[in-house]
Amino acid sequence: MRLGSSASNRQPWRVVKGRDGQFHLFLQENRLFNRALGKVRVQNLDMGIAMCHFALVAREQGIAGRWEQKAREREYPGWAYIASWQED
Repeated sequence: MRLGSSASNRQPWRVVKGRDGQFHLFLQENRLFNRALGKVRVQNLDMGIAMCHFALVAREQGIAGRWEQKAREREYPGWAYIASWQED
């Protein structure tokens, strides 16, 4: 995912593998950039692209699953929780 493109080539996402084996997606928001187009949140588009890339590679590897929003299991300063990959 880090090699994938994003709106500004900043790749504002990080994926953390939890102790439970699930993958948790986080965003490092740049508020000025993210609100440059008014109501359109550019970095939300980035997150969707990253989630799609992750899901496509998981499917390619034979890992069935889906993205789900869960209660935040962990906080990282400067990073906002987005979703977790739940294997089927």
